Amino acid sequence: MEQSLFPNPVPVSSLICSPAKRAHAGIACVILTAVLLLIALPAMAQEWLPVKDINLEVAQGSVLDFSTLVELGPAGRHGWVVVLPDGHIGFENKRLPQRFLSASFAFSGSSGGIPDKAEAVRIVAQLRRMGYSAARLHFIDAWLMTGQSKDFDFNQVQLDRLHYLLAQLKANGIYWVIDLLDSDNGAYGGVYPHRWVKKHNLRLDFYTDEDKRNHWLRLVKDIFASRNPYTETSTLQDPALLGVILINEGGIAELSYRSGPGGFAKPYSEKFKPLFLAWLKTRYGNDAALKSAWQGELQRGESLDTDVALPKALRGNDARTRDFMRFVVDLEQDRLQWMVTQVRSLGYKGLATAFNNWGFFQSDLSRSAAGWVDMHTYHAHPSSFVNKGSKIPQTSAIENAARFVRELTNARQWGKPFSVTEYGQPFWNSWRRESVALIPAYAALQKWDLICQFSENSVQLNYLPSPYSRKNAIHPFGVSTDPVLHAGERLAAMLFKRGDVKPSPAEIHIHLDAEAIFKESGGWGQLSEEVSRLGLLSAIGLDIGSKTPSVAGPKIYVIEKGASASGLLGKAINVATKLGLSGSGSERLAQLKHGGVLSENNRTDFGKRIYQSDTGELLMDVPAKRFFVNSAKTDLVALPEGQASVGILSVHQPSVPALVALSSADDAPLESSKRMLLFVLTDAINSGMKFADAKRTELVTLGQLPVLLQRVAVKVGIRTELTGAFKAYALSFAGERREPIPIQATDEGLSLNIDTGLLKHGPATIFEIVRE
Repeated sequence: MEQSLFPNPVPVSSLICSPAKRAHAGIACVILTAVLLLIALPAMAQEWLPVKDINLEVAQGSVLDFSTLVELGPAGRHGWVVVLPDGHIGFENKRLPQRFLSASFAFSGSSGGIPDKAEAVRIVAQLRRMGYSAARLHFIDAWLMTGQSKDFDFNQVQLDRLHYLLAQLKANGIYWVIDLLDSDNGAYGGVYPHRWVKKHNLRLDFYTDEDKRNHWLRLVKDIFASRNPYTETSTLQDPALLGVILINEGGIAELSYRSGPGGFAKPYSEKFKPLFLAWLKTRYGNDAALKSAWQGELQRGESLDTDVALPKALRGNDARTRDFMRFVVDLEQDRLQWMVTQVRSLGYKGLATAFNNWGFFQSDLSRSAAGWVDMHTYHAHPSSFVNKGSKIPQTSAIENAARFVRELTNARQWGKPFSVTEYGQPFWNSWRRESVALIPAYAALQKWDLICQFSENSVQLNYLPSPYSRKNAIHPFGVSTDPVLHAGERLAAMLFKRGDVKPSPAEIHIHLDAEAIFKESGGWGQLSEEVSRLGLLSAIGLDIGSKTPSVAGPKIYVIEKGASASGLLGKAINVATKLGLSGSGSERLAQLKHGGVLSENNRTDFGKRIYQSDTGELLMDVPAKRFFVNSAKTDLVALPEGQASVGILSVHQPSVPALVALSSADDAPLESSKRMLLFVLTDAINSGMKFADAKRTELVTLGQLPVLLQRVAVKVGIRTELTGAFKAYALSFAGERREPIPIQATDEGLSLNIDTGLLKHGPATIFEIVRE
């Protein structure tokens, strides 16, 4: 065993060469270990502590029971969801803005599929105690058809389990967001060995083939229009159904890009040619008009009466590609309206959306036809899931000014509900603790309606050995098994659902004119970095086709998007005051302050890449890789090293990069709170996990339970106006008090020295501080 300054470490060699291999391979394995240690030691020399907790079920009434954040059921008690005049979600009989923290289900055999009735009761109780008021259900079509040989022969046992799970969610006040179609194999039988084999191409062929559209419709009818015996109505006719994603990640350009090798250089499917030709005939009428519009790009032999070729590549800015992308928008909007008409005919009255994962202007235009905008985003996505050789970049999300957050702020459209049904900074990225603060904090600032960190399961009941592989090790998108991300969901409940982070008082409206963006980029443009980073300061969103803000008010700013995709054209206007955003960073900052977007003491500095929100509560320091939240009920700092203070919280010299947050647990302001939660989040890996490189980028072996938490030693200071004795406790993952943590009274308040390696019950991520 390697020497360590700390007691009972997990040896570094066990992350590279297993005991079994060492026993059988003898000197060869010793040499291999020595060689790999030369590579891995700098990154792997930190101490990793095995998690000793087995039970993960939070008891009712414990300090980690957040069920008070969820309205008593049943979901749907206030009638169907409606869109309020300000674009937020309300209900027929409760016309006040609602905000949803959503759990995630992605059903597969590796995760145990849809839980049986007994387990469903326990899981739903835990979801409510986590503070989830919604659940997004994903892969339903794929799971119900797994192993089935005949078309539309859905597994009736699993369908009954689905109905029971939906009933339990409803009874506990948890609304549903459901993907109607996820798999390209739809409800076709005979797809083996699993539903992700590329046998059919339903999502893309849906646009060109009427039979495929009828397949989608029958799938929807059979699964979601059938009667649920536990709710006594169909899923589509139940007001607990908050929203449906008609086809998940189903845009034409995105599906074409992901259809195989070639990237943006590959051509579109020839199946689009007849529809494109018909569209051109409608637009131009004759060859002369088409030839004039295309300025010599029409090739010999091409004619509206015979044939016109598709673009040679997905992405371009020639006349042919510009027209093809206009055609794509029209076709996507037409198919969207067809799907909406079909679900409305089946009795559905809630929200509906599509095209939820493509950040180009073309998709923004297609999404403008939906009544609800939904988007997905990730930082550091694995290249090949958990297969050997899969890679994840070990980069901080703050390094690029949280681009994955800004991909969302760029896509929001004013006057409509906005949700994020998938986001993540997946395992094994060692910085993933950042996402648990970044997305919820900026979602609250931006006034979004729903967020959901993607996971195959948001809740796991225990760390016992399981027949299902996803429960036996942390996987990418495995929030329930990952103690860092799972603890972070409680922070999300505080920052976003409880509303600890205040919404921006401003609204920055970016006007997009369809013809202008087709002419300038063929529909492939995106917001410039200069405009996008305004989303780190204030609430930002798109206005498409409208020349005026969708909501009038004293702090409405409009930025017009004109003839260049790379720059900010036009002006920001505050009713009577014109505000031109141009020039150097310091000049633009002065204009923002002069125009009233930012206060004079706001710490934003574009040159230094420091961004403070207009509320003053959020601050991102890009070069330092630091992020701060300073709100009335939660103070938070994420830092790689050193010390920092925010609000009443000070953090001194953490031994490893960490996120430290302090939240009021009694709903009082922090300075007068008598019960607080202290989050200390680092990193976690699996036992026996192996990498090919020192940076832990390339995976060799995923490993297994027990989960290993990275040890951290840190001094924490808390300023409080209360007197009297405070006590601190490490909490188990189920919220039970473990051993007390020494806490000292100081002139400014309280001081704690935390070392997770000294906790006799194993490492903890959350601590309770209480005045008794």
